[in-house]
Amino acid sequence: MSLEEIAKLPVPRKIDDFEPVCQPRSGQGPAPEHILEVSRARGQGSKMAQKGDFAAHRSSAITSLVKVICFYTPNTPYQQEVIHLQASCQALGIPIEIEPIESKGSWEKNVAMKPSFILEKLKTSISPLLWVDADAVFLQKPDFSQFLKGDFAVRFMEIFQDRPEFSLNAATLFINQTPAAHNLVEAWVRRCAELGDIPYADQISLYQVLQENQNAKILPLPVSYCKIYDIDSFFINDDQVVIEQRQASRRYR
Repeated sequence: MSLEEIAKLPVPRKIDDFEPVCQPRSGQGPAPEHILEVSRARGQGSKMAQKGDFAAHRSSAITSLVKVICFYTPNTPYQQEVIHLQASCQALGIPIEIEPIESKGSWEKNVAMKPSFILEKLKTSISPLLWVDADAVFLQKPDFSQFLKGDFAVRFMEIFQDRPEFSLNAATLFINQTPAAHNLVEAWVRRCAELGDIPYADQISLYQVLQENQNAKILPLPVSYCKIYDIDSFFINDDQVVIEQRQASRRYR
């Protein structure tokens, strides 16, 4: 399955094409100044390209250190959804750990398993983690270097700040391998359990824990890493999207 089939739109790719620097032939005098200016500009472009290549390699190396994780519930629509997620990761060369977990009988109970699943992975791994919901797809390879200076990254939904269940989006989460991140996720697990089987318990409990947080450094996750497939089309161009959330819970109601 190709990315085009998954996303149903082509993902633009830009490649810088630098021409060779002009040089005078043997036996000729110095090249005219206007040619030298072009040559110097192109030479500078080559240096910039080299720097860009180095940055790309560095970003790729950092990305490979981050573990992408997800679970799905078998014998539910998410078993089909996760196939698209896995195919998008394979197409982009992104390693991902996907685990099946038996449904607890309702969507509310299933999403409440997210904090404890993340905590278990955090404790058994040495790598930073990126959680994605099973109904997500990757449209571009991510660059995690921008998140490593923090302990935790989540998308804050400005348009829903008056509604705790929607004021943040827990469909994509970056969790660094730091003591502060461990403490934050442990508090999230406890608070989610306290809330019980209410809708959006994972997001409400995380919202409350982040409000009370005093130690962990929280970074805002860009919309490009947690684009909601329909409503966010007004806020971001398709070619900027890294991760798109298909929100099966809304589509299957």
